Amino acid sequence: TAFAGEYGTTFESVTDAPPYDLSNAYEIEVVPTLFLVENGVVTDVAESWDREGWNRLGTRLAGALGQSIPLLSEEGDGLPVFRPG
Repeated sequence: TAFAGEYGTTFESVTDAPPYDLSNAYEIEVVPTLFLVENGVVTDVAESWDREGWNRLGTRLAGALGQSIPLLSEEGDGLPVFRPG
């Protein structure tokens, strides 16, 4: 993905196409929804654009990869705190 190319990080991602079997199986009602899965168990979820959730997941993912990343969004950067999907 473009993200992986820009940051030199790769991780598994899943794209769900119509008829959205995966989304329906996990009862996803908003997009984007990010899941952090560790050892086959969903350990964290962020729905829509949620500054706190995306920063939390980004930090946890980077930590699991032994890397550090800047926060994805900070107060005053012009992005909303929350934006529904």
